[in-house]
Amino acid sequence: MQTFQEKSIDDDNISSHSLISHLELGHQPLHDRLIDEDLLKSTYQSQRDVDKHCFLGVELKEGVQFSNGLSIFIVTIMGNLIVTFIYHSSNIVLQNQFQLNNYEDLVKISSMIFMISVVILALVSPFIGGVIDLFGRRKMMTALFISTGALSSLLPYSSIIWVDFTFIRIILAVQINSILNNTLIVDYVKNESIGKAVAYNNISRYIGNFMSPFVFLNLLAHTSIAITYNIMSVTMYLTGVFLLFSMSEPQKHQKLLNNTHGENDSQNISKNQTQNANFWSNIKGGIQECRSNPILIFCLMQNFVVRMGIVLGQNAYNLWVLANVSDKQKAFELLAFALSLSSLLIFLIQIPLIKLLDKIRPRILLIFAQLFRACSLFIPMFIDNKIPELIAASIVIMAIGNAIANVARDFIFQKNQGTQSRGVINGFMDMFQNIGILIYLSVFAFFVKAIGLNGCFAVLGICDLILLLISSKFDFSKR
Repeated sequence: MQTFQEKSIDDDNISSHSLISHLELGHQPLHDRLIDEDLLKSTYQSQRDVDKHCFLGVELKEGVQFSNGLSIFIVTIMGNLIVTFIYHSSNIVLQNQFQLNNYEDLVKISSMIFMISVVILALVSPFIGGVIDLFGRRKMMTALFISTGALSSLLPYSSIIWVDFTFIRIILAVQINSILNNTLIVDYVKNESIGKAVAYNNISRYIGNFMSPFVFLNLLAHTSIAITYNIMSVTMYLTGVFLLFSMSEPQKHQKLLNNTHGENDSQNISKNQTQNANFWSNIKGGIQECRSNPILIFCLMQNFVVRMGIVLGQNAYNLWVLANVSDKQKAFELLAFALSLSSLLIFLIQIPLIKLLDKIRPRILLIFAQLFRACSLFIPMFIDNKIPELIAASIVIMAIGNAIANVARDFIFQKNQGTQSRGVINGFMDMFQNIGILIYLSVFAFFVKAIGLNGCFAVLGICDLILLLISSKFDFSKR
């Protein structure tokens, strides 16, 4: 412990040091002193800017506020909350509202509505991307959440299956797809932090997926369908209002940064704004950007193959378990265990990726991800499909492989997006995604009798290997 005398000596030393520093500064020429003071001020301001433009360690672009960074993950959480809820509960509405007690009729009608939704999504996605580019992220995200809330409240009151129920389900599918497949990361996050943002975004996705059954399906069990849907509707409304005040347009930040570049740059900005004000020029701009950046062409192919894996979680695992486990109760228990374990492991994998993803070379990540998933999809062909433990282990491995492939897809695409027509390019990605889903669903529908479920898994594995061969023609090191 310091004595009073020792403390006084220390204070004197500090004062002397400060006096000497000021005297030294006083002997410097005026020009040098001004430079030193400006350097100190700029260093302090830079540190404040780093704190201001950083969210959970993710570096945001200049001019982007903390609230914009938060909005990226709020959109992901709430989007996955509603998509999981609609996916699990719409069949309950279909069954109860229209007294579909025959299980085969319920599956048939539900599958037809799903197929119609996928076809329409494939057709309209690029145009929705153009609309988002035209009206901006803030307005469109706000409108999408509020209108999703409105349609959610109407769904339990639909009266005709092939009129209002189907119409509302299709519009909800289009809206929710537009919410989830957004450009917010590349709009607001610096390129060197995109990997970290992708990892956080995946964690946000699992938070939404967990909250949906935990909160709203339990609410559905203890109240009524109408009450639960109305509560979900209010939740979407509130999210839309929050985004209205928390988000700002990425073009606004770019405009502020470019204001310092003189008259020529101002003319270029004015020219770009004129182009962005035209819907069809956005579509043409997206096509031109894909032509000028070959990596975006590869991203479309990658999305086509990787998103086929959506069919695995929605149909393939269920069919495989039910086809090989005769006891239905054991089959459901096995499926629940395998999916729960895989979800937990996938969530845990995201944690180290927060720090590692930006340090991994894109080509290495792609090779590992596609090889891992391809190998996992060949496993059913080499095991005894009547042993429940092996089935469960295979589902866990395939689910992890599918998740890693999606991380690689998100990372490479987000890293290589351009500066214009991002919504349109995102729409092209959605289009290829839904075409891939349709084709893989067709494989299960028309070829399962010829090649079996194991063969259907292997088809996707072969597609992964073909994608790897194609990737050797592209240079991933340019960005």
